Amino acid sequence: SNEGQAWWDFLGWAGTGKETSMNEKTSKESSSSSGGGGGFNESSLKAAMDKAGYTNPTERAMFLAQMAHESGNFRYDEEIHDGSNYEGRSDLGNTQPGDGKRYKGRGYIQLTGRANYTHYGKKLGVDLAGNPELAKKPSVAADVAVAYWKERVNREAARKGDVRTVTKNINGGYNGLQDRINKFKKYSGNPNYSAPGGGLVASSSSSSSIASSSSSSGAGSIT
Repeated sequence: SNEGQAWWDFLGWAGTGKETSMNEKTSKESSSSSGGGGGFNESSLKAAMDKAGYTNPTERAMFLAQMAHESGNFRYDEEIHDGSNYEGRSDLGNTQPGDGKRYKGRGYIQLTGRANYTHYGKKLGVDLAGNPELAKKPSVAADVAVAYWKERVNREAARKGDVRTVTKNINGGYNGLQDRINKFKKYSGNPNYSAPGGGLVASSSSSSSIASSSSSSGAGSIT
């Protein structure tokens, strides 16, 4: 599968910083305005897991490891590209003019496309379709990630520490498998481990889990 390749192509040059200034202010603001659920990091994800009743330490470590990987160590709450590449993508539900930019990738799993924003918004009782920027608010992004996890991830595999199976569930392939394994080991060894991301630098890349394989239900998986 090629799902996730765009995301990995991006992470290969993310460190250049060439396209970070455009959304730097917005990203920093979203990091601080957490709404009491933590910032765009482990804190909001832990709060969402607590709320959802995720108590198994191995699954919690797996969830944090996968989200840290998908968000580039919590540096990217929104893709850098303006989203125009998603314009007219009916498979993502982008049927109205401007939907590509409006529903670009946001949050820990890079929620992408009108159909996905609508689907997860309804699940959470949040109007993500009407207010797409909410998808990168840390507390909302974390709740979306948990909802996605429930729908797409083999939780038994997660509880067994099967990084390969969980990566396939999320990515559609095995891109970045070793990094995911390394992160899982760190979170497993220390529940209070914090990924060394250094804070948000901008919006993030093309989605690798919640986009192009959008299903008829509106759920997708990061492109």
